[in-house]
Amino acid sequence: MGEAFRLGGWGMYPTTIVGLVVMFTAFSYARDPDRRRYELVKTLSILVALTSVLGFIVGTMRSFLSAADVPAAEAPHHALVGVGESLHNVALGLCILVVTWIMVAVGAARTNAPASREDLTDPHRP
Repeated sequence: MGEAFRLGGWGMYPTTIVGLVVMFTAFSYARDPDRRRYELVKTLSILVALTSVLGFIVGTMRSFLSAADVPAAEAPHHALVGVGESLHNVALGLCILVVTWIMVAVGAARTNAPASREDLTDPHRP
């Protein structure tokens, strides 16, 4: 895991920071479902996706630019390895989003569950 984080480069840091915030918010939503928390999770999920894609794009750009500094025969291999390393950003973002939306699903399931047996009593009974 540490090696994947290192290979992903600087883009892993903003993805991780925003990812921790969105997972905490999703956990809070799973414990106590609230419409405001749900909206915040949706917005932060978009931000996680954007930061991970930004890390991938910047890493790929650096790989292609640095491939110009190696011999022509090695350039395709160099660029390919760099793109592979940059994909760690996307993988981290997707892992964070999967965990986040599992917690959101738990919160959504809890909104439909009765809070207590009192909710199941007959309201017309005196």
